[in-house]
Amino acid sequence: MEKRFLLATFISILILILWSVVVPRPTKDYSNLKYSQVYDNKSIIEKNNLSYQPTHLASQPVVDIVEEHIEIIETEKLTVEFSNIGGIISKINLKEYSAFLPVRGMGTIIGFEKSDFMVESSGKSSIIYKRDDDGLTIRRTYQISPDNYNINIITEIINKTDMSKQIKLDTLGLLLDMSSMDINKQHYATDRGMFEYVLNTPSGINRKNNAFKFTSYEKKEEKEDVSWVGFRDRYFCLIFKPEHKFLGYLINPVNDKELRINLLSPELNISPGEIIVFKDLVFAGPERVELLKPYKSGFEYIKRYYRLTLLDATASIIYSSLSGIHKIVGNWGAAILLLGIIIYFITYPLTLRSMISMRETQQKMKLLQPKIENIRQKYRNNPQQMNVEMMELYKKNKFNPISLGGCLPMLLQMPIFFGLTQVLLRTASFKGADFLWIKDLSEPDRLFILPISLPFLGNEFNILPIITAIVMFFQQKLNSSTIVTTDPVQIQQQKMMLIIMPIIICFAFYKFASGWTLYFTVFYVLSAITQFKMSKNQIPQ
Repeated sequence: MEKRFLLATFISILILILWSVVVPRPTKDYSNLKYSQVYDNKSIIEKNNLSYQPTHLASQPVVDIVEEHIEIIETEKLTVEFSNIGGIISKINLKEYSAFLPVRGMGTIIGFEKSDFMVESSGKSSIIYKRDDDGLTIRRTYQISPDNYNINIITEIINKTDMSKQIKLDTLGLLLDMSSMDINKQHYATDRGMFEYVLNTPSGINRKNNAFKFTSYEKKEEKEDVSWVGFRDRYFCLIFKPEHKFLGYLINPVNDKELRINLLSPELNISPGEIIVFKDLVFAGPERVELLKPYKSGFEYIKRYYRLTLLDATASIIYSSLSGIHKIVGNWGAAILLLGIIIYFITYPLTLRSMISMRETQQKMKLLQPKIENIRQKYRNNPQQMNVEMMELYKKNKFNPISLGGCLPMLLQMPIFFGLTQVLLRTASFKGADFLWIKDLSEPDRLFILPISLPFLGNEFNILPIITAIVMFFQQKLNSSTIVTTDPVQIQQQKMMLIIMPIIICFAFYKFASGWTLYFTVFYVLSAITQFKMSKNQIPQ
């Protein structure tokens, strides 16, 4: 069975690779998305046929040597830190999840990132920064929603002179700062592979995964508007949505730890005494479709499980099913158990067909075993002729020891397996969700803490991976009892696999999220029950 499973896995991976090469990546049309604009500069672009010029509101970046002062606003959902240097958001913590997003500076006017802004006023859920520069007043107002994940940014430019001014408001969409991440944090080495920055443009969604280390090859400038720009990790996302138009964008790696995404503005004319107002929106929270979709700006498309449409759609269906079950039972652990049972019985005909096919193969092998042994003895000094005789024997008896009849059903289940893996590893709702002795489904189950630290395992005693390994051992033992062979090498291999495979599974699962391990424990238990029935000649119909 293990050989068939490995073959099925290899074939499925090969199909996925060929699919990704042959089938072009789909793009979505977001041109019909609607969003309000306080100041619509699209008409300025069209009227004056403006193009991007490398100038901005400040002709040269304004750098003030000042002491940094941090202001903190804390709500039910977020803890947001602000800095007077640039008048920016310098840090965002998701309070209820104890999570940190390595993103800052959203909506900052380029050229003033190092400038000193004074706090004009601050309150329980808002703060206003102000700066006077060359006859212009720049005022930035941040409003943090008290009960959700929104931060509203209002930028005002006031011309206090008696002359018109030409200004450019190139804006920092966001700055990714991986130097702020704790690289020694548990799971960081795994989670960083899920870091991704995303741009939503009229031509579709542009993504860059493994966004934890940057190179000059990522530098890119496009003359295309950006509806929003975002960053996502394993569970959370941040989206910056400017509610006005831009000429293009610039992806600019500063170094291997920092990357800027700049939004490029046309040149604007501001008359004496005129006030130009721009509004931006920041969402910083869990990557949950039910939270993102109500914005009606395509925020939900930041979430993606796989590049391949088939796998991504499968994972999305599984997530929707899991969420639906949770609404009924009210507990994520119980929802995972029920999902495991449902999926098992949905795929049961395929699983049964695979087991029956393998059993038929084993029975044919049993009948042919004496002839196979005779060929081995007769041509033991001539391996080439032995193979020829073996193939003739198989052909004559219409027997294929590696029949796709047993592999194909497992192959058809691969999209479900891949979809489940991503859903169980990336569902933000598992953070802090408990079940029975499990305190957090996004962490190992930790039945208790050991007084000593064991090599590779640490000081945590996680019972679910051990249960899974035990169930796999008995399942393999049942399977091996039906295999007939007189080859001492194959017998020895079977004995080794009987011990080694459960140990490998135990080690592989030991540090995995308990939600993921819980599902596969249930699945293996049900598979073992089916295997037991078949071993007793009670093939369920």
